Amino acid sequence: MPAPGYSAYIAPAKYAQLGALIFGGHDEEDNRARLFAGVDGLLDSIDMPRTLRECGVDEQEFLNELPELAMTAFEDLSNRTNPRMPMVAEITELLRAGYYGSGS
Repeated sequence: MPAPGYSAYIAPAKYAQLGALIFGGHDEEDNRARLFAGVDGLLDSIDMPRTLRECGVDEQEFLNELPELAMTAFEDLSNRTNPRMPMVAEITELLRAGYYGSGS
């Protein structure tokens, strides 16, 4: 379900619009790819950590707190604006990706 006030999920189109404005491109997919590549390049240029692990968060402490973190995120009222209600297991996986990186 789209966020209140919107009749459709619009984030992909907005990212494409931003990508076209800043980097150009040939179509929405290309515009988004250029935007995301630009953000990656910026993060690389300032040597920004990409994961919580790279930021120095202790792994065991993260794993110990993971169930509570996931439940707190699940219960957050801002979930009403998501395109769909996430399951706790999905939130847990997103948090794991934030710690280990998306390739894990």
